[in-house]
Amino acid sequence: MKTISGLAARISEIDGCTDIAEVVGVTLGHLDLFTDYTVAALMVSDPLREELTLFVTCNEKDETATRFIEAVLNDSIGFFENLPEAAFPVRVRYLGSKSLFPGFEPSSEVALPLQSGSERLGLLCVGTADEEGLALETIATVAILLNALSMALRNRFLSQEIALVNDELSSVNNELRRVNDELVEQTAKYLAVNDFVSRVNRRLEYEERQQRRRLEAICDLTDSIFDIDELVSRIGETSLAILAADSCAIFRVAGKGGNEISLVHGAPSDEYERARILGEKYGPQALKERSFIGSMQTEVSPTAIPFFQGRIILTGDEAVPFAVIPLLVHESSLGEGVNRRGTVRSNGRGEEKLIGLISVCRSPQAMAFDPDDMRMVLAISSYAAIALEKADLYQERSVKQDLERELDLARRIQEGLLPNEMPSIPMLDIAAASIPAKAIGGDFYDFIQLKDGRVGFVIADVSGKGVSAALLTNMARSVIRTVAVSGDRPAEVLVKVNNLLCDDIDPYRFVTVFYMIFDPSSRTLVYANAGHSPLLICRAGGHIEELTTPGAAIGILRDVPFLQDETCINADDVVLLFTDGLTESRSRDDEEFYGMEKLRDILISGARGTATDLRNAILDDIVTFSGDTPQHDDLTLMVLKGI
Repeated sequence: MKTISGLAARISEIDGCTDIAEVVGVTLGHLDLFTDYTVAALMVSDPLREELTLFVTCNEKDETATRFIEAVLNDSIGFFENLPEAAFPVRVRYLGSKSLFPGFEPSSEVALPLQSGSERLGLLCVGTADEEGLALETIATVAILLNALSMALRNRFLSQEIALVNDELSSVNNELRRVNDELVEQTAKYLAVNDFVSRVNRRLEYEERQQRRRLEAICDLTDSIFDIDELVSRIGETSLAILAADSCAIFRVAGKGGNEISLVHGAPSDEYERARILGEKYGPQALKERSFIGSMQTEVSPTAIPFFQGRIILTGDEAVPFAVIPLLVHESSLGEGVNRRGTVRSNGRGEEKLIGLISVCRSPQAMAFDPDDMRMVLAISSYAAIALEKADLYQERSVKQDLERELDLARRIQEGLLPNEMPSIPMLDIAAASIPAKAIGGDFYDFIQLKDGRVGFVIADVSGKGVSAALLTNMARSVIRTVAVSGDRPAEVLVKVNNLLCDDIDPYRFVTVFYMIFDPSSRTLVYANAGHSPLLICRAGGHIEELTTPGAAIGILRDVPFLQDETCINADDVVLLFTDGLTESRSRDDEEFYGMEKLRDILISGARGTATDLRNAILDDIVTFSGDTPQHDDLTLMVLKGI
């Protein structure tokens, strides 16, 4: 048996090892100093790797030694029976310079645990060929050596665990640094993208504000500009700016029945040729069919609005982007207005009215009109259509107002030509009225003061109505007054008036005149008729007389003779002069005329009142008879009552 001196030095050497394999190798190498072993097997449990490592050293080897190793393996599994078998793969490592020789038969063996506190770290199995086996002193020495080995292994395991943790921490730190670097990089990219998006958004917001201002400017056109030339110029300029177009042409529907299209504006004046060609190309088709080959889909406009759009080769080999948009107005929308989105506000669908076209072109290198462009185009067309239609209506209204002012002036002049008040004539109560069918009429009445106290009475009806009839009325009145003031007899006056007017009035025009002279001293009434309605006299006893003389209307033929007659106007006799507009007044259902019969009845029933009462009674009865039926002809009457 070998001496055990120097154990402390061996333990110190074990503690100085830095590697587990080195610790185990040194320990097994020291067994030669303390034991005479044949085979030694040291199984170490690595808690970090969760595996069992078997270290074997032997001086000799035979089948018995092999069985010894196998028994060690089996015992090791039993030794660690509290752990899953699959968790402990076992590997065999050979230490030392001695070889394993066959034929060795150990006669004794011993197994000692490696333990740190309550934790088992491994197992040492030693086999010897000594018949006496291992002495207790040797076993105690080996146990001390194993205790040092256990402490060394535990320290190495802790060192490995600490190193592993440090490696993991280092790996985690490296990963954190990498993630942080990526975050920094991604943040920088995000900030760059965010800055770019912000700049794009600001640009888009600016462009949107600009587009909105331009659209508002077009919207304002509907209320601020009513001159057609100025309006179409502004529409063209705004269309160029909003749509980034190179040329713009505006066409209006013209011609009888709206079957032609006419260029009213080109912008710029020297570069609008392409737009003009396009408008002239598609315009006739739009007018002919009142429909278009293209149509806006629902993603652009809630209501499909037809248009032409795309690329087309006009001159040369390059295709240019273009859009031709109809200017459509809903008949029911003109009083509703246009909202800021470019759509017409209307309470009803109404009929679409084509009033023109807008044609816009871009350069061949430019992008085609996309849906966003077409939304702007449609907004422009909506505003432009309303603006143009309002301007047309404004101009029509201006012309109408000018005409109405002229007509009003003519009406006042004509009314001024009628007597301002009824003359005071002995033996007569007088009332008269003249109601034109239009602003100015072709009827008139007049009183002419003659010599010797006589008075001339005139009632006349010029053919036609309106301004031309009013002009002829004024001329006829002036001629009659000029001729009648001489005091000639009624028939002579009509002859002279006819000859004078025949030379000046249109061949298709004529004037009917009833002219009479009343002499208060004799109560005599001398009269002559030129194609006019007869005179009615209601005698004091209620008898109606219809008086007239033959004679053609004034202005048809020269040197036409006229006849005259006379009668007396006694007290309570009523004389009624009137134009055919009175008897030809239409009923409420527009199916019958007022007629002579009704006029006779009202004359008889109203003869007891004053001349004014009778005049008002006749007018009221006509209003009751006609109701809301429009007045078709001028209406004039004169009432003379003997007193």
